[in-house]
Amino acid sequence: MHESGLGVPVDLHLAKRFYDEAIVIDKDAFIPATVALTRLWLIQEIQRRNLQHVVDNVYGFLVVIWESLGVSPSG
Repeated sequence: MHESGLGVPVDLHLAKRFYDEAIVIDKDAFIPATVALTRLWLIQEIQRRNLQHVVDNVYGFLVVIWESLGVSPSG
């Protein structure tokens, strides 16, 4: 929700906090939350390094990984 701005402003730091909390609350959330945290890290690094031009090339690869893990690429 906070990662993609569904009904709320985009807030990657708050999204990270919720993913971290999910890992603590439910051990079954470890893999999906870790995948989501990895996605957040990549988004932040791309923004920080101004590498938006590589997103189109990387996104297709990540979608395949996310879908193979049963995680929606949209968040």
